Amino acid sequence: MIFRKSAYDIAVDKIQSGNSDISFANIGLDKPKVNKLLRAMLNNDNIKSVDFNNCQMSDDCAVMLFNGLLLTPSILNIQRANFDKNRISELSSIAIHNFLLRAKSLKDISFEENNLNDDACFYIASILPKTNLEKISYKNNVITNKCVREYIKNISEKHTSLEEASFYSFMPEVSADAISKATYKELG
Repeated sequence: MIFRKSAYDIAVDKIQSGNSDISFANIGLDKPKVNKLLRAMLNNDNIKSVDFNNCQMSDDCAVMLFNGLLLTPSILNIQRANFDKNRISELSSIAIHNFLLRAKSLKDISFEENNLNDDACFYIASILPKTNLEKISYKNNVITNKCVREYIKNISEKHTSLEEASFYSFMPEVSADAISKATYKELG
């Protein structure tokens, strides 16, 4: 009988072999799996990109992941992070906030199609001047027009490295003309 490794086990093996681009895209993650991948990351200081797109992560798993990433040697080297299509909400805001403060090389992060609301958006924005982020995406979250306008105004008034903040939303109460591919660079 031939034993085939799961996509998850293959991704963990890549971490353990020193791979710099880590992808758990489309792999369902729960707390035991997050714990195992974080343990593997403790021995890899080469990680530059992490992809957790469509992992069905709840806030419990997301908080565990963000907090665990703070303990890995790669936290200082990660340049790109994708957390799209999960179930991340404002309950993960503090962990996201702390992750962004420590990830000094992070240039691009995406939270598209999650459940982040205005409070989460503002909380994350409060530390952007202390990061090196160039691009952040909140597309298709539960963020209102008022939040987007204030976010863009506040970011444009503060010195940040941020070049693009994307907010496009499929929510009916958020008008496309107010948000469609909004960046503070265009509106600032």
